[in-house]
Amino acid sequence: MLIIMVYALVQALLMHPSYSAAVCDNSILYPAPIPLGVSGRNSNAPCGQNGTLGCLVQDPAGNQYILSCNHVLSRLNQDIGENILHEEPKNCGSNRVVAQLTKFKTIYFDLPGFNNYVDAAIAKVVRGEVRSDGYINCIGKVSSWVLQDTPLGLEVQKSGLTTGLTEGRVIEVGKPVGITYEGHSTIMLDTIKIEGINGPFTQRGDSGSLVVTKAVEGRHPCMPVGLLFTGKDIEQTGIACPIVHVLDAFPAIAIVGTNEVPKFLPQGTISSTTISQLQTVIKRHQANLIQDKDVIGLGLAIPLGGNTPVIKIHVVRDDEAVRRRLPLHLDGNPVLIEKMESFELN
Repeated sequence: MLIIMVYALVQALLMHPSYSAAVCDNSILYPAPIPLGVSGRNSNAPCGQNGTLGCLVQDPAGNQYILSCNHVLSRLNQDIGENILHEEPKNCGSNRVVAQLTKFKTIYFDLPGFNNYVDAAIAKVVRGEVRSDGYINCIGKVSSWVLQDTPLGLEVQKSGLTTGLTEGRVIEVGKPVGITYEGHSTIMLDTIKIEGINGPFTQRGDSGSLVVTKAVEGRHPCMPVGLLFTGKDIEQTGIACPIVHVLDAFPAIAIVGTNEVPKFLPQGTISSTTISQLQTVIKRHQANLIQDKDVIGLGLAIPLGGNTPVIKIHVVRDDEAVRRRLPLHLDGNPVLIEKMESFELN
């Protein structure tokens, strides 16, 4: 009898809305309706190939969907209609179907000239299986208002399967990155690079996490910034697609969250005036510079150990011949030339 009573008490605690914030463990099996930010896997993906069920979105008809990465929900450009499971990554076989794959943004591999901006997919929620308020484990409800532009130096957070709740700082915007996945390669343009604070921002299994700002009472709630899709443990960094690109990939879809109107937009550690001036310089020179066959794109970055933003020219190869062709300053602003970083989808 005592065992039954204890079990009932545990189940009641699991169902309580405050449980998610108190436990903050995204790797366990949650009873329905589950919060977001927890473990998920395509039913046809190998056992253990789990990612994060990032957040909840909704269409004008009121249909709700889980938003996560293409490579998490659709096994990378695979079949619509496949089941999405909620399960512990080391204990497969739960058969807890929480959604069905509905749509994904195709990622083009090994096709020069095709531009990728998003690693994202949506899966229609099975009624009663997912919290309808968009609650993200460890974070809570986020804003349905999203950041249109990501400020350098902005402090952000995410809730993911492997590392749980982590905090970071935006150190690059407009960054093109090389992507490899199961022997195939491509380029993802205009990404956000995030440096972890007091540890890694992400590890394998965190892909699909929604990156949001921290809430500041009286100014703004947690506002969506991007969708995390890869990173590097050794650098303690993560790479995210800007949330505006993600939502553009699924017209009429909006993030489910609080409708609290931000009184002030979140700010980074770099002056918005400085950023605006540098963005203007980039726009003035970008069309000309990308005519160079070795130039992939231009972005803004905070150099390691510094706090002064610089313009970066990202190139496919970095040698003396390339550097002779490219400027070291643009309109008097210093320029860093950097070989494009490569990442594996995780």
